Amino acid sequence: MKRTNIPVYIDLLFCLVIMPPIIMLVPVDKWIVHHTVFMLTLIAYLYGLYFIYRKVKLPMLFMQRKFGHILLLMLSLIFITWLLTHFPYPPEPNHIDPMMHKARQHMRAQTVWFFFLVVTGFSLSIELIFELFRQILSDIPAFSCSFPIPPEALQRLHSEVQNQSNTDKAMSRKPVF
Repeated sequence: MKRTNIPVYIDLLFCLVIMPPIIMLVPVDKWIVHHTVFMLTLIAYLYGLYFIYRKVKLPMLFMQRKFGHILLLMLSLIFITWLLTHFPYPPEPNHIDPMMHKARQHMRAQTVWFFFLVVTGFSLSIELIFELFRQILSDIPAFSCSFPIPPEALQRLHSEVQNQSNTDKAMSRKPVF
């Protein structure tokens, strides 16, 4: 498995293995019959949300201190999610109690927000892992200090690491009886 194909494999894993069972948590069989447009819109939104997060690379924006872009993106996605919670439903064929209708709308809204949080959490965790690996592989420090480190301290740390490395090499050459 090449390193360059890992993001594609993770995207396929999410789209083909993880998302379908998550979507099956809701009564898809009833919603697809009675609220087909809503269900298809919700599914398209969830996949679109995932790929928006993958394309934008939020951890990279955070490291570049582009907080305005992050805020704009998050407010836009939250607004779209809010709009989806107010999706117009066709009138119920049988006359149900208004309280029952309100309860169903509330359940659908909670479902949309739950899916939003699940996809956001998964996408951000994947992006954080990719960013961490990118930094490790390119030797970019994962954490930068906001205060200057004295050169003597860096020299002492470097010599301690070298001494430890030499000690480890010497210990590995000793025969064990």
